[in-house]
This record gives sequence, C-alpha cells and structure tokens, in this order.
Amino acid sequence: MVGHDLFWDMLSVAASIIAMVSLIVAIINSTLTPRGKWLVGCVSIMAVGSLSAWRMADRLTIEKGKFEWQWAGENWYGTVKIDDDRHGRVVATDVHKIRKAIENGVCVYRSEPVLWSSDGRLYGDKRGFDIEMQAIQKVDGKNVPVALRAELYPVEAYAGTVTYYGKKEPCNVGDMVLVRYTSGLRLR
Repeated sequence: MVGHDLFWDMLSVAASIIAMVSLIVAIINSTLTPRGKWLVGCVSIMAVGSLSAWRMADRLTIEKGKFEWQWAGENWYGTVKIDDDRHGRVVATDVHKIRKAIENGVCVYRSEPVLWSSDGRLYGDKRGFDIEMQAIQKVDGKNVPVALRAELYPVEAYAGTVTYYGKKEPCNVGDMVLVRYTSGLRLR
C-alpha cells in the first residue's frame, strides 16, 4: 500500500517535470524578448515545481483528528488526538480502563482513567511515524509519570459493529476491528 502511493507520487512528479520542460520549450520558441523568456521560464519552473512538491507533501501529511487506542490485554480504551501547534504536530491521549457490569438487567460500561497526556510529539508522515510523550499513568491509585514511544506504520484495517446471537445477557453488541497486523506479543 505504501509503495503504491509512493509510485503514484513519483509518477505525478515526473508528469509535472515533463509539463515544465514542455512549457519552457514553448516559451523559448515564443516571440518574447530573451529577458522575457528567461523571466517567464523561471516563474514557470517555480510554479510547477512548487505545485508538485505541495501535492506530494499533502498526500504524506497525517491528518489531524481523533484516533482510537485500545489495549485488549488491559481492557484499555481511549483516544489519541493529533493536532498542530506552533512547534509542529502535537499528540494528546486520554485512556480509560473499561469494566462491564449488568445493572437491573441493563449492560453498563464503567471506566476509570489510567493514562493521560497532552504534550506528546509526532515525527514522520503517512508512511510511518513515531509518537513520543510524557504521560501520567494511574498505578495502584497513584499518579506515576511515564515516558512512551510508539513506532506506527500504516496497515490494512476494517471496523464495524458485531452482535453476539444466542447470548443470554444484555451485553450482546460491540465493536470489531480487524487489523492486518500480528502483534509482537506472544501468548503462552
């Protein structure tokens, strides 16, 4: 997937270069004075080159917004928010531990905060990026400072809802995310 996008980006740049060369040839063969030809040629080169670089950079920019973070082993569920500030990309997290309970025959999800940060930094682009942050983690009721570093790469994923039929309890609807990724953690 990443190589495919890079191929089309490079093809776009090549097409822009061909267009630029064609424009320069047309300008040279025009009726402008030599100084006018030189000036128009320079402006054309800058315009087409800048457009190609902008298009390529735009395709590689990580979009701002909220992303979901789950850690199944700990029942953690939360958000990672990517935004801009004057120093570049900033990342904030808000993660909760989820507990399921049935109260009066109704499925209820309770949560308690376990990890939060507002000063993370993002380095990289859509081909892969790192997140580094200083966070606070709740451990045995105490707030403990921790440092996190995530190395993330694009993967294929699908998401939606799932209904469990035949279950007797009311908690029969949930979310499913299928990710083409094999965890580095190994179950015993």
